[in-house]
Amino acid sequence: MHDGIRHFMFDFDRYIKESFPEVRVSGDERIIRCFFCGKKDKLYINPKKKKFFCFRCGAGQGATLTSFIRDHRGVTEQEAWQILRSGEYDGLPTRDYEAYYAKQIHQPRATILPTEYEALYPLDAGNILGERAVAKLRARGLTDADFLFYRIGYCVSGHYRHRIIVPVTRDGEVVYFVARLFWGWGKRYLNPRRDEIEAEPSTLLFNWDHARDAPILKLGEGVFDAIGLGEDATGLLGKQLHDGQLRLLELGKFTSAEIWLDSRAKDPLADADSDKIAFQLQVFNVPVTICRLQHGDPGDLRVTKIPVTRYTGSSWAAHYHRRYAEREESHDSASDQTRPVTPS
Repeated sequence: MHDGIRHFMFDFDRYIKESFPEVRVSGDERIIRCFFCGKKDKLYINPKKKKFFCFRCGAGQGATLTSFIRDHRGVTEQEAWQILRSGEYDGLPTRDYEAYYAKQIHQPRATILPTEYEALYPLDAGNILGERAVAKLRARGLTDADFLFYRIGYCVSGHYRHRIIVPVTRDGEVVYFVARLFWGWGKRYLNPRRDEIEAEPSTLLFNWDHARDAPILKLGEGVFDAIGLGEDATGLLGKQLHDGQLRLLELGKFTSAEIWLDSRAKDPLADADSDKIAFQLQVFNVPVTICRLQHGDPGDLRVTKIPVTRYTGSSWAAHYHRRYAEREESHDSASDQTRPVTPS
């Protein structure tokens, strides 16, 4: 979507040569060490077609030039678009996912995950159902780096068949997971059974292991909302902030907070939910900003630009009190109309 005419002036070939000094040239192909799996001479890049693919781990299958820049530089989707538009990347750090790849491949599978769980990265060639799951996630803007970073997998069979599995960790250990349908019929989300999990979702925050050190707390609703907001964001696993989650937030290092819930167009109660969360966060004595989307949800930010209205500090508090006063005035007016008249 974003790899068309918008950045036709971006010199991808120059970017490769300047970013990877060890690059080998073979016709239209540029061959480098894969910054995902670390294998030498396995990542093939075609600058003309703006495509890339690793013949060891499969990185790049169906991905875009935007995702290449995003994953290589470790930047957000918006920052990757800016690099493509401006052509400026001097001094920007690069990122290596080899450690994530090794952890995904060699770490014993946590027993909390379904027995049928399989990692989506790397994906065996010809795995049709796996490719369907990948296509579903790519449509939401997720990349190979996301599959590695969040340990995203899927199930072909069993109770969670045809579902994408997103683990929820606590201190590095998987203690919960979200199961999202990617093909076929059934409930969109299927919660783990109580005998399968080690912790209640009301005491957990998605991606908290990474978000706890972020200077800005970005708080979304679901796992894909948090992923859409970036690697430093966390998710409530619901629409409310529970006491157990508040205790987790006490361990965070954030100096300000942003609340990102669904738009009013998608959830009519989203404004009231975000107001309530903002007041709950006052206990931390940090600036709180409510970010209200005009449409969609934070997960859509990976693939499209959505206008955002921000209520910061006293502005959201004043907005909340104004809405509260309007509701009270409306309630009093309705009461006056229905109150029996007392003869004088």
